[in-house]
Amino acid sequence: MSGPFSKRLGEVLAHVQDLFDTVIHLGIKRVSESGKRSDSTEKEKGSRPGRILRFFGEVGDSYFKKYGDIKSGKSEEEEDG
Repeated sequence: MSGPFSKRLGEVLAHVQDLFDTVIHLGIKRVSESGKRSDSTEKEKGSRPGRILRFFGEVGDSYFKKYGDIKSGKSEEEEDG
């Protein structure tokens, strides 16, 4: 009896994790786009808030790119194994 329940619980937790990843990724994309828009509209070299937003946007983009690569690599290994 614990086998099917534990499998279902694990699947639910995986979906919850995926939901959080998606929400965070969308938030980082918006922050990144906001930083790009504010930098392009200003005549100066760049405002401090714009540079900070762009920095965190780039951090988030690189994080999710690497995270996606790792996840896809693991799923290939699991299928082969």
